[in-house]
Amino acid sequence: MQNRLRGRAPDGSMGAPSATRTMPARHARGGRRGLSAFDNESILELQRLAGNAAVAKSLIGSKRDGRVVMGVDAIKLQEKPSPPAGGLKAIRDLKKGAGILGYTIRSIDDWPPILKPESPVQNDKGWTTKARAVSRVPEPEFKEYWPTQGRHAIAKNTFIDIDPDWERKLHVGEDEHVSDTTLAWEVTWKAVAGIINALAKEPGRPQPTAEAATKDLFDRYRRALPEPDLKPEGEQPDEDAQRKVLSPDDGTLFWWMFQTTVVRDTRNYHEPKTAPSEVGGNITVSHLENGDSKIPGPKSDELLKEVRKKFTKGAKIKGT
Repeated sequence: MQNRLRGRAPDGSMGAPSATRTMPARHARGGRRGLSAFDNESILELQRLAGNAAVAKSLIGSKRDGRVVMGVDAIKLQEKPSPPAGGLKAIRDLKKGAGILGYTIRSIDDWPPILKPESPVQNDKGWTTKARAVSRVPEPEFKEYWPTQGRHAIAKNTFIDIDPDWERKLHVGEDEHVSDTTLAWEVTWKAVAGIINALAKEPGRPQPTAEAATKDLFDRYRRALPEPDLKPEGEQPDEDAQRKVLSPDDGTLFWWMFQTTVVRDTRNYHEPKTAPSEVGGNITVSHLENGDSKIPGPKSDELLKEVRKKFTKGAKIKGT
């Protein structure tokens, strides 16, 4: 399970042991810091999700709870394995969800990358300008909670047994939420930042006026965006127009991609069947069975591609 937060999430600590883990990158690129000037692989991924036949690859970025950025090849997240006897109940209390078996808090700062032109410069050939480089793009942050092996008390005289196999499966399910959200960020904000930083390298061709130079920069930016639903309206780089297509609001492509992972829960991919295993006197003990759950389920790129096809500008994403 996961929640929908637009700012940084509160810690929500339950007193359970926590750990920081480095997720394996989908492919290696070394350990450099920050964003590349023009991440062509993310652009190809975005094109592919839009129906392009290009072969796609992607990267993962990291910044967690004030820690330094470690690079774009690995993602740090806070893991909160929740032991018995009260771990599962604490997860449910945190989420305020009676039936959940895991919980991933996802959050991101509402600060999308925005194209901002440098002041136009005149020379003997005309006016030129270039983009201001984007130094930082907010990255998604995660806290994963799942119950560990043992007997968990969920109510008075009511227990659920988590065996080692289900501990592993539930953890994998929460990892899927991290993977979905990270890929969504890569093919939207990260891709846009790469384009802006490419336009910050050098000015365009000289234009007859300063206004024309700025318009030329904006035209080049719009042409570089491979996804029509990421293109802002207008002829000049207006910040409000750019935020209108990039902000975490219902109806933007960014928010549909960022919220893709809710589909896993609304389709009950992460909800195994709870079956009684011991009933006697006042005590009820249950265990987990697969039921209709799918852990692991569809890969992140498959799920995002499916949601992308259903994207409706201005509409709220639906779970299924």
